[in-house]
Amino acid sequence: NTANFMHTTLANDLKVANTQLILPKLGITRYTGLNGAFDVPNMAELTAYFVAEDAASTVVSITDNKATLTPRFIAANQVFSKQYLNQTSPQIQNQLIAQFMFSIEKGIEQEVSNALSGLTESNATLSAATWSNILALANYVPYNNAWVSSRTQMAALKATGKATYQGGFIWQDGEIDGVPAFASSLVPSTHIYTGDFSQIAVGEWDGGLLILTDPYTNKSKGKIDIQVSALRDAKVLNSAAFAKMVIG
Repeated sequence: NTANFMHTTLANDLKVANTQLILPKLGITRYTGLNGAFDVPNMAELTAYFVAEDAASTVVSITDNKATLTPRFIAANQVFSKQYLNQTSPQIQNQLIAQFMFSIEKGIEQEVSNALSGLTESNATLSAATWSNILALANYVPYNNAWVSSRTQMAALKATGKATYQGGFIWQDGEIDGVPAFASSLVPSTHIYTGDFSQIAVGEWDGGLLILTDPYTNKSKGKIDIQVSALRDAKVLNSAAFAKMVIG
């Protein structure tokens, strides 16, 4: 009896509400094609100065440090029914793979956010998002190419005026004090950072992604397990390149 049968046509587009990733916009450093652990040396800034004739220059001892990137397993897993995969168009299948790739990049960005969150607060007295405190925070780093905050703080700074004698808001036209500003839902709600984001490194060992399909584990349910994985790592190379403010 075909009276109760309804043919279902699946759309050719996959609708996903993705997190807005900001890492590609921050000018981070990526090391690709790595083999084994990878050490990235860092040190404090060197200073040169003029000395008087016949005078000896002062010898300053600087401790060199290193950040080590190590291959770490990151993976995304999902179970799909055979019916779903068979009904799916090639376009949606490609979009599914793209979503797996996106999840890997999101995991890397979350690791970077965790590393920044673990930095020591620059000055605990700078606990209010005022114009003077924002300017003071920037003075804790020698150079800043970006500001990064939670979406909560972005909303607050967009509604906070600079000062009584100045027009405009602290966060305006995608900038803070003339420097590009970005917000992420992966950043803790009370945090604001600024600094040189080229001092964040992401290491890649296998170049691409490994895609594994498992039709056996859930075969009795008519389902297929798909895993996409990679070997990646993310580190802050030099904590002195960043300033951190915690609001509240």
